[in-house]
Amino acid sequence: MCFHAAEEEDPPFKPGSGCYGEDEDYQPGNLKSATVTSLLAPLCGALTELHTNSSCTAADCMAIIQACDGSLLKVFRAYLLKLTDEHVLAIAEKCCNLTTLMLEHVESITATSVCALIAANRDLTDVKISECRLLVGPRRTPPPPPPAAASADSAQSSDDSASGMDKCVLTLAKHCPQLQSVDISSTNGVVADASLTELARGCPSIFFINASSAVGFLSISWLVYYDLSLCLCSFVDEASSNVRCDRG
Repeated sequence: MCFHAAEEEDPPFKPGSGCYGEDEDYQPGNLKSATVTSLLAPLCGALTELHTNSSCTAADCMAIIQACDGSLLKVFRAYLLKLTDEHVLAIAEKCCNLTTLMLEHVESITATSVCALIAANRDLTDVKISECRLLVGPRRTPPPPPPAAASADSAQSSDDSASGMDKCVLTLAKHCPQLQSVDISSTNGVVADASLTELARGCPSIFFINASSAVGFLSISWLVYYDLSLCLCSFVDEASSNVRCDRG
């Protein structure tokens, strides 16, 4: 777990307080909740970045979220953390000024909560969503091309069976116009070209896309919406190992 906050004076050390000593509640690879709730959370009022991993629990993470001023938090990263939709919805309610969101190997969350978190943070510029099991699905087969006059609204509502990652990408397209970097790699071919097209239309400032193994087939028509002199893209399809567009 990593914290970045405005500088504050360190509290006086108390032997045996759960930080050091015989009653230490820290063990290798396991940051105990008593340490977080008693020692760390009270110091997090001015927290600007929160990076969590499997060294802590979801309860630890939420203790920090509840203690911080959500309007100051700019960066949130969860890696191998057992968050649920309830946790993520609570974060969405508390934190509305995130610029960076990274969810990696968070296996119990669905598009319902992730989309709510994205929609609550319209200033997002950097997003990574990877290896979140409930957001992925089977590899797609190419769909028939949409009608030329299809609108953005129809593209978002025409497929009720869209994967969770599709819904997340469409929510980014709708709510995050300042998005500059998006990494949806390792999502097992569940993002449709139509969703990437909407992302291109809604987020014209994107200069980095990593969709490696996120597209089960490859139709790169959505790339026409980007200035490729400024854009770096990485993606794959069934016939190619790793196709990159790297210019500028």
